[in-house]
Amino acid sequence: MKVGSIVLCAGASSRMKSEKSKMLQTLSGKPLCYFSINNALSLSDYQPIVVIGHQGQEVQDELTNFFGSTIDFVSQKVLDGTASAVKTGLSKLANDCESVLVIYGDTPLITKNSLERLINLQKRSHVPIAMLSTTTDTPSGYGRIIRNQQEQVTHIIEEKDASLSQKEVKEINPGIYVFDAKFLKENIIKLNNNNASKEYYLTDIIKSYVTSGSGFGPIETLDVPYEEVLGVNDYVQLSLASKIMNNRILTKHMLQGVNIIDANNTYIEDSVRIASDVTIYPNTHLRGATQIAAGVVIENGSIISDSSIETKAHIYAYSVLEQAHIGANSQVGPFARLRPQTHLENFVKIGNFVEVKKSIIKENSKVNHLAYIGDSEIGKSCNIGAGVVTCNFDGQNKHTTTILDNSFVGSNATLIAPLIIGKNSYIAGGSTITHEVPTESLAFGRARQVIKPLKKTKKTNSQIKEIDI
Repeated sequence: MKVGSIVLCAGASSRMKSEKSKMLQTLSGKPLCYFSINNALSLSDYQPIVVIGHQGQEVQDELTNFFGSTIDFVSQKVLDGTASAVKTGLSKLANDCESVLVIYGDTPLITKNSLERLINLQKRSHVPIAMLSTTTDTPSGYGRIIRNQQEQVTHIIEEKDASLSQKEVKEINPGIYVFDAKFLKENIIKLNNNNASKEYYLTDIIKSYVTSGSGFGPIETLDVPYEEVLGVNDYVQLSLASKIMNNRILTKHMLQGVNIIDANNTYIEDSVRIASDVTIYPNTHLRGATQIAAGVVIENGSIISDSSIETKAHIYAYSVLEQAHIGANSQVGPFARLRPQTHLENFVKIGNFVEVKKSIIKENSKVNHLAYIGDSEIGKSCNIGAGVVTCNFDGQNKHTTTILDNSFVGSNATLIAPLIIGKNSYIAGGSTITHEVPTESLAFGRARQVIKPLKKTKKTNSQIKEIDI
């Protein structure tokens, strides 16, 4: 049985009181609707059909960055209800599709396993509708599932249209279904908007089916934990979803051998990859396409984005890494900042209050403290002293500094790029270097120190005469 999917991403974000589309709010480093779409993609035999509406072009552009051409888009011109949105999506459904998964973009916590079970339930039972169900002590905001004395679903009532007794029902409708494709196409066009919101509700198709006298069996439901179907409509719910998602991610890593010291105060995004025997201390943030090899230690308060860290490297506390590569057995920090295109080879040491940007630092070299290295290449076994600055920007263009193997740059040296310092050379502390330094040279570039004795003077009217030096 071939399965298609429709993901509803057309609604506005009025309850968030934000100009940004709800679908593009960030959850674990990705757009909110990413997770529903990704599940649909993994379970469908066709491209998922993503129904967009509010800020549709922005939503499409952002999702294309993640999914490319693996999903298809259709625009709901008038935002007049979920049935209308699904009807819009059906316009792109493949003719040979037999079952249709319908899911909302703002239910990011639903698992692939639950959706797969729902699809199989609809296939095995041969009924036109299978749907998820859950119960909660706080059902406000959700449609209620109404059953008869035989516990069969008779209809779903939206909260706006519910009576007081119906609002007491704790079984809610998460809005996730698998339909027989032919049944859905034939019946969705029969729905009307006779309700408080004057919208076309997809839920009305339930009542229409039950009252039609169809020879098919009763609607099938699959119970799932409330956590999985939590809808995100405001920032309170987004925060809760973020905590749940983060806890799932941390649990997965810990079960795979990652030592997370304090799971309540560690943030790791879904896209991060971590090997076993990594130790992560509290208040660490790992984001984006970060990859961490075995034996790495990441200390408190470090923020690492889109970076790769090789075996047994040590990131000391409160370091910030962005699009950087850290070689095996290297050390970074504390309080270091590695900006994009920083590449450290093995056994490199970057100390406290060092900033590195767009530079290669080769094996066994050290930049221990209070330095800025930008647009540079530093060779093997070099030592860069405290306060060294590579002056890479002349006001219009960036220039490169190259320091070759086994060179020593003394403290407070200023290196004016473009500049090459040859192998085995020594730059005296406090120097300003503006010209190439040949191999095995000692370079001074500072004013000559002058010392003169102070001449004693007599005090006149409590004033001290100017000292002649």
